[in-house]
Amino acid sequence: MTESLGRWPSAPLVYVLAEVRCSPTLDVSGRAAAVQAAIRGQYPLLEPVEVQTGPAIPGGASTSIMYSFTDLAKRRGVIVSSGSLCYHATEYVTSAEFFAELGWVLKAVGPIYEQDSVIRLGLRYVDVIVPKENETVFDYVIPSMTGIPLDASKRVQCVVELPRVDGGIAVRFMALGSSLILSPDLLAISLKRPKWAEEILVAGLQSAILDTDNWNAESRTYDADNLLNAFKGLKKGITEAFLRVASDHAVQEWKKQRRN
Repeated sequence: MTESLGRWPSAPLVYVLAEVRCSPTLDVSGRAAAVQAAIRGQYPLLEPVEVQTGPAIPGGASTSIMYSFTDLAKRRGVIVSSGSLCYHATEYVTSAEFFAELGWVLKAVGPIYEQDSVIRLGLRYVDVIVPKENETVFDYVIPSMTGIPLDASKRVQCVVELPRVDGGIAVRFMALGSSLILSPDLLAISLKRPKWAEEILVAGLQSAILDTDNWNAESRTYDADNLLNAFKGLKKGITEAFLRVASDHAVQEWKKQRRN
């Protein structure tokens, strides 16, 4: 099965993130200004985001600033922080279209990062499972992903991780008994979500998250073409993992009527 997940009429995909981690800079605002100049035509909106790091106890937390650049529709964007460059999107037509735009971003900011050492690449796909009437979210994944029921609430959070010499891949299934359309660590993203995903929250529908993260931790120099090819390799692993954990019923349902 080699078709793009984005081609499925009811594809459950809600968010995609491609991250380049590199050697940190002390001048984050200077780097962000350079990135803004390079991509402003495509991503004119700017939103500085304050991020808390460290334990949430008195004296234990510190804050850092990320700079979020988005397009006018706020469905695609670029995030600049001290040690990373991210391209993310909640609008996804096909993988070819996504990687074409990712490639443009990587080349546009290339001169800014050419002296950096890239220490990690990560690609993350987040899917939302919304069962039909008389179904449950557990009908959409294979039995081994439903975890161990520790109480009567049927809340499940299952993580399967496969390490590799050069990185690893992790699949997280989260069914917390309520409306959920993003993993908790992604709730602060500055992009608008697809209309059908927002309707899940408004209606209070039961939903679950299938969150697949594939990464490569090999050190390399910043070369846009090399990085893009590496991201495409990570995408193959994500597609294979997704098709292994999705049930046959899920695949049949997601190939039916298109959502808005």
